[in-house]
Amino acid sequence: MKIRQVLADTLGFDLLAGITELKAFSRQHSKSIALFLLLYLNLPLAEVVYAQSNAEMTPKTAWSIDLLGLVILALYVYLFAVILQPEKF
Repeated sequence: MKIRQVLADTLGFDLLAGITELKAFSRQHSKSIALFLLLYLNLPLAEVVYAQSNAEMTPKTAWSIDLLGLVILALYVYLFAVILQPEKF
């Protein structure tokens, strides 16, 4: 038996076809996926910031500070790429 058939029988669906569809979806909706991942990664980081702060900081403030940090990190990576490969931009 082919490994693809074994995976399809075990999982109940064709895994390789699903990966192909996921790649096509990610090409069409790359900004939406990036925004979702940014917000998803912000949840555990905001809890860490809130836990390390005094009682004066609200959870909303901790979430905002963490989101600002992630935006700064994204800009850092983007500008680093622009400096290294200016002909692509």
